[in-house]
Formats: sequence, C-alpha cells, structure tokens
Amino acid sequence: MELRTSRPGLKDRRLGTANFDLSKLDGDIESEQEELNLPLLRNGKYISDLRVDLRYLPISKPIKRSDGTIEAAAESNSGVARVTIYECRGLKEGTNSYVRLIMNGSEKKRTNTVKKNANPKYEMPCEVVILDKTSVFVRVEVKDGETLLGCVTCQWMDMMRQTDDDGWWDLLQDGSSIGQIRLGVEWKPMMMNGFSDAISSHGFDKPAIGVVRFTFWEARDLRNVENVTSGKSDPYVRVLSGHQVRARTEVIDNNLNPEWGETVYVPVHSLKENFVLEAMDWNARSKDKTLGITHFKVSDIIERHVGDQSEDPDIWYKSNGTKVDR
Repeated sequence: MELRTSRPGLKDRRLGTANFDLSKLDGDIESEQEELNLPLLRNGKYISDLRVDLRYLPISKPIKRSDGTIEAAAESNSGVARVTIYECRGLKEGTNSYVRLIMNGSEKKRTNTVKKNANPKYEMPCEVVILDKTSVFVRVEVKDGETLLGCVTCQWMDMMRQTDDDGWWDLLQDGSSIGQIRLGVEWKPMMMNGFSDAISSHGFDKPAIGVVRFTFWEARDLRNVENVTSGKSDPYVRVLSGHQVRARTEVIDNNLNPEWGETVYVPVHSLKENFVLEAMDWNARSKDKTLGITHFKVSDIIERHVGDQSEDPDIWYKSNGTKVDR
C-alpha cells in the first residue's frame, strides 16, 4: 500500500509504502484483521502509521462429493466480475484505438492504444469486486484519442446472459454499428455473509440515499477501565457501519457521566445498513477500549418509494417521520 501526493500536471509522488503479508489472513480465525497499524516507510525510514481493516472473502467454488458428484458453487449477488477485452473488428482504417471499461460510471480498465489498425487485439483482463450484480450498469467504449468511435451499454446481468456470437458485440454510435468488439465475461460468486451491506462504498462508489443526524447528549454510569492508574475513563462515542468508523464525538476526560451535546451527520447508502453506536475509552499509549455498544437500524426512520412508471420507475427515499429519542 502506497501513500502518494497528487500534483496537478505532474506525476504523483510516493511518500511511503506499507506492506502486509496476505498469508496472515489464512484460516477462519485469522481471516479478519481489525485496526492494524502498518508502518509507512520511505527509503527504509519510518514516517507514519497506516491504520487498516483487512478481511479475506473466499470465492465460492464447486465441491466434489465423496460419491463423485459435483455440488455447484453457492449462488451470491456479491462476487468478482472478470471481463476480458479481446479484440475489435471492422473499425475504420487508420484508427488508433483503445478501450475503456466503465461500471456504474467509474472507469475500471483502460487498454493500451493500438495504432493504425482496423482489427486491433488487446487481450486484456480486468477483475472487479461487485457487491450486487443486479444493480451494475456496464459501458464499454472504443475511442481514438478523445473521440468516441462506438460503445456497448447494458446491465451486467444481460452481459452474463449473452452467449451468442462468440462474445462479439456491436459497437454503436448514434444508433449505427461502426464495428464489433469481442468480450469474455466470467462471474465468481463470493460469500460475504452480510458484509456487502456494511461496505457499500467498496467496489463501487455507491451514491448516498440520504444522511442521518445523530445528536449525542450524555451517557451515564460508564465502566471505569482506568482503575490501574486511579483515574476514570476518557469516553467518546463513535458511529460504525460494518468495520468503518463513520463519525465520532470529542473525548471527555476523566468522566463516567459525560455530556457531549454534539451532533454528527452520517451518510446512508442502503436501507439494509445498520449502525453501531459504541462508547470508547480513549488512550494515548494503547488501543482504545470499548465501554459498550447499541445498534441502530436505518430502516426504522427511512422508507423507500417507487414510481408508477412501467419502465425504469423513479426510486426515492424519505424520512418516515419517526424521531428516535433514547
């Protein structure tokens, strides 16, 4: 993992590098590593720490039973999409073409440019983690410089079902075909056990459907985890979605009945998203300790609405008017 600085008009500069041995995620117990502090090094010298959460999510594979039969891989809406950009044919002579693979508006792969060739070959694979295969829109563009020659647009599910013509797709520009592109498509299901709902921003930058406002007033009779130092806990509250800390309050020093009166705003990406509100004891020299947790369901205060259009109905979200006061 590299820490870089972005410089407009110039090449990005590497500030430091952190390493992690993926073999440490092997096994059921070690497959999840939380709040790791990885040292960032530059030219062998320490510059800072990088705090990360890591989780290994295995691909679901067919299982061969003792009687010789094959149990199919478990189906899942989450998984790895593999798209191979093979070649184009029938382009205009003298074209200097390259291909862009775009999913849900985000560029995932760009091939090298093949110069002055009407039938360019790319042979370039791309693998992308998909959280929900039913909500992915794919766009494949063939360009010459900044000029769009033609494109393929469809839902990922439709692309998976397309088995005719040996993977050849018409490249359309203003409704007319300007050539064809051959694509290979493969789906590898991945059992995420609810993890996909908690990391809605991974794999794709999924837009927020709204914001939840939390106001933290006070806590009472918190545990004292500072008995050894004859002090009291230094509490703060953090809001988690999955393993991500989305917001937190200020720390109140040496107080088991803290009063914050503090408001934080947390983006929401799905009605299935659940937040964990966790009181923590801050510590400057060691890992912060938990003082207690409670859970909050987004679906308790937000509702989904669907328009009455027969095709591509409008979808929007709004508050159901409930105010949670605990």
